[in-house]
Amino acid sequence: MRRQLPELKAREPEQAKNLEDGMMFTADRVLPDQVATDLPNTACDIHIAFFVIDGQEDHVTPSSAAVDYFSCVKAPKKELVLIPNAGHFAWMTASEKFLEALVSRVRPVVIARGA
Repeated sequence: MRRQLPELKAREPEQAKNLEDGMMFTADRVLPDQVATDLPNTACDIHIAFFVIDGQEDHVTPSSAAVDYFSCVKAPKKELVLIPNAGHFAWMTASEKFLEALVSRVRPVVIARGA
């Protein structure tokens, strides 16, 4: 995303500004709560299906932290999918692999629940 921002700024400056403003708005309001929340000590008992689909090279939310949290979770169904050669925005940068995980892992569970 960082590599694509200069092109976005040149092609669609208003959209680039909206993106940057949105990220700053979110960081100011959401990040402090996210950092203060200790999921392994407060949210390991989950009573629905739990899926983590993460880029294996995620440096924003390191995949090691996702794996550690996933390990503590107790859920009726849980799956961890680490997408190789993908980072924090795996749904954008490895969209085919991300979609494949949704279709092959999440969709069957949702359908089985009647959706």
